[in-house]
Amino acid sequence: MTTRRDFLITTAGAAAGLLPFASVWGLKLDSQSPFQHGIASGDPLADSVVLWTRITPRDLHKWVKVRWVIATDPDLHHRIDAGVMRTGPMRDYTVKV
Repeated sequence: MTTRRDFLITTAGAAAGLLPFASVWGLKLDSQSPFQHGIASGDPLADSVVLWTRITPRDLHKWVKVRWVIATDPDLHHRIDAGVMRTGPMRDYTVKV
């Protein structure tokens, strides 16, 4: 289950492009956080962009679902889009939206 913190981290990355999550919001991510690699964006068009990240799950042999949200505000009240992506060892736990 994804927490509100994970939603905020995803949104922070969407807004910040190549900056790591921790530097965007000043979050202190410990070794237990699945988000250890930051986020990248690319292929921008007038109405879209590709967002990419990699998660580090506790169990490296299972597939996991990652919820993502893109919003115009940090509290996620003005959502633009949201969804769930399944990722696992065959994708090296990458998420590309």
